Amino acid sequence: MFFTTFIQNFFDFPEDVLEISKQVEWHKGKYGISPGFRSSPLEENFSRLCRYITIKVLSQYYNLMDIEYALTSDSYFNRVPLKHGTGITHRDATTLTCIIFLSKNLNNCGTKIMKRNKFIIPNEIQIQESRKAHFDIDEPTPEWIKNRDYYNSHFTELARVNSVFNSAIVFDGHDNHCMHIPDGLNQEQERLTLTQFIDKTILPEGPSLRFSKSRSKFQI
Repeated sequence: MFFTTFIQNFFDFPEDVLEISKQVEWHKGKYGISPGFRSSPLEENFSRLCRYITIKVLSQYYNLMDIEYALTSDSYFNRVPLKHGTGITHRDATTLTCIIFLSKNLNNCGTKIMKRNKFIIPNEIQIQESRKAHFDIDEPTPEWIKNRDYYNSHFTELARVNSVFNSAIVFDGHDNHCMHIPDGLNQEQERLTLTQFIDKTILPEGPSLRFSKSRSKFQI
């Protein structure tokens, strides 16, 4: 539905957003979905910040002054220790995902968009389900690294966005993607991001559907 977009200088006042990240409560990623720590949903106490993100994201695709739309959003800060290394390829199953990079002096720990190479990956369900045990103990065990690398080997990297401070990547939530952490970094450091998942949208048709209709009309 949506093409991948990179946005520089996402926030007008990024230092204020960093201050908000110091006020939130943190907990382990719910249901073993992500490593490290995730904040409580920001919609509860910082609704204006969340609306800013949503409007900026949707404005990349639509003129919001001319359309009616509805949606839900879930927004979180995420702190991921670099010891976890590159993440496992996955999909979010939401309409849109926005990842805003908020770590200073940590420019090469971004996000990769991946293309699946095989319809069936052996042991796929078991490997994905093993994430919870790995994230619960918060340590990258040799078994986890082996499973992660094996699973990721069934995908081809299409694009990579670096984690430049106050920049963001926006992509269709159904696109395969993973966190990129190169080797050789200080494992005590953490990658700070603000992620918003936009879902249950009622929006005009996306580029894929428009193209499908157009090629039918012009008999391409």
